Amino acid sequence: MSKGSSPACRRAGSSPHYLRNYVVARINPVRFHKTRKGDTQPPMPIAQALTRMAAAARNFNLGSVSNSDLAWVAVGAGSGDQGSG
Repeated sequence: MSKGSSPACRRAGSSPHYLRNYVVARINPVRFHKTRKGDTQPPMPIAQALTRMAAAARNFNLGSVSNSDLAWVAVGAGSGDQGSG
């Protein structure tokens, strides 16, 4: 996601912080990778993963993200804060 998308997010009423987390989760190339027992190798080399993520980010449609999607990200982020403090 580019820095230029942040003003567009604010105009749409979205929080860039939660949107960034949502987009990274959606473009993660190993998101559905199942590890096998005894598998010690990563699913793909880091360079390949970053290349695929960059291509997916360029093609990502910000218009497809709803406020309810971001609300779920915010709820998940909030649950991680309970243990600190």
